[in-house]
Amino acid sequence: MAGNQRSICVAKGAGSMDHNNRKFIAENVDEYRTRLNKTYIRENELDAYEKCFGDAVREYDAKQTRKNRRIGSSKNYWNNVRTSGNGEKTFYEIIVQVGNMYDSECLTEGGRVAQKILDEYMQSFRERNPNIYVFNAVMHLDEKTPHLHIDYIPIATGYKNGMYKRNSLDRAFKQMGIEVKGKVGKYNNRTIAWENREKDYIEELLHEHGLERAPDQENDREHLSVEEYKAAVEAIKDEVEELPAQIEATAIPFTQNVMVKKEDLEKIEKRAKLSMVHEETSKKIREETEKELDEIKEQNLESKEIKNRARSYLKSATSKADETEYIAEKKAEEIIEAAEKKYAEAEAQKELYIEKYNEQPELNQKYEELQRIHEEDTESINILTDKLIESRKEVASLKSEIVELKNSIESKIIAATASLEKQIQELKGQLKAAYTYITDIVKASGMLAYDNGVYKVSFTAVQKKLVDAISSFASKKARENGFSELADDMDKHVNISKEIDSYIWPDQKRNRGMSL
Repeated sequence: MAGNQRSICVAKGAGSMDHNNRKFIAENVDEYRTRLNKTYIRENELDAYEKCFGDAVREYDAKQTRKNRRIGSSKNYWNNVRTSGNGEKTFYEIIVQVGNMYDSECLTEGGRVAQKILDEYMQSFRERNPNIYVFNAVMHLDEKTPHLHIDYIPIATGYKNGMYKRNSLDRAFKQMGIEVKGKVGKYNNRTIAWENREKDYIEELLHEHGLERAPDQENDREHLSVEEYKAAVEAIKDEVEELPAQIEATAIPFTQNVMVKKEDLEKIEKRAKLSMVHEETSKKIREETEKELDEIKEQNLESKEIKNRARSYLKSATSKADETEYIAEKKAEEIIEAAEKKYAEAEAQKELYIEKYNEQPELNQKYEELQRIHEEDTESINILTDKLIESRKEVASLKSEIVELKNSIESKIIAATASLEKQIQELKGQLKAAYTYITDIVKASGMLAYDNGVYKVSFTAVQKKLVDAISSFASKKARENGFSELADDMDKHVNISKEIDSYIWPDQKRNRGMSL
């Protein structure tokens, strides 16, 4: 390849969010360089479905008179797509790469140019593809070569029946003007035509950076070598085996009210997807293995022919003269030894491929088991989701009742408190009035013992003690009930109040000189 040429790769990806967003680190990742990765957008898939199809679901449901015809939510629509069985996917992924590990390795000048081209490509992606909604996009700079993982949802509009807007890959491409020339098939369809259009755009970016596009290589999965397929199988196998451990690592309390984490649901779905890819890849390996086994058989026949010719040569050589017999014999032995060595290598390779071939039934059995577990988990999750929705409705209803009851109780407490407060104030007033009357009585009775005028009576010592005891008792009780001023008045003064005075002299004014 010329120094100014760069290859362009736009290929389908597996759509592993954990891999793309580095929730786990694979062996080929330089964890130190993970911080250099560039995230363009990271959005939850269900949130993306609400943005893309939420209005279409609500508009469709509003027209339905029967409840069983309503979709209910964008999440339900996502689940309908996921379980449709017609080959639809809830989302798709493409991997975009410029150059390879030899001319565009990360941290080299070629890698920096590739990174800049990929960044320019991503910045204009939405403008070129209006019917594609990207909800997750990241550039990996922690592997050998810079590359993009773009996860997207195709959006097609204009449907007359059902939802007016839907997830449809082929129709979305058609509405973006992607057309197919010739007969449509597995290797000639709108998806491939769209990928080729994207490659042509990347070629323009290459030209802007003084580079040329290298001729396309057979990088489609249908044309990978056996060695590349082996690597793919091992990678998929590692991810499939790793998923149960990731799911079991988070303890989930299964009580009567079970809660399933959203990320665990995504991992279960991912496990099923990877298993499907594993089955397809394994099938391809099996086909390639059978092909190579046929080639090995031909090589074995060829080796046997060489061996037979060598023996024939040895036989004929023995009839020659003594001076040539030794040389001929050695040559024949070398030929036989080389042939036997080649035959032994072919046999060993044959055994290896037979062993790999025999592993396929076991892998298929594991895939069927994973598929069964996935179906059971999906059913359980659907049941638990329905229970969760009902529980949330009940909680909302109880919260509403609690708020109403709280408001009612608070109103009653306020009303009752106001009434009691009023009664307390009235009682306090009455009590104070009573102690005022008692004070007037005590002070007036004291006049009998201590008046310097007409009210003084000659008491015996015991009688005078009674007058003092009455005053002390009344004063003490007034203090205990919070009327210290009245108590002090009882202790320090004796006189006749105006009100008592009015009862003594009801028809004439009181002689002011008669009171203390």
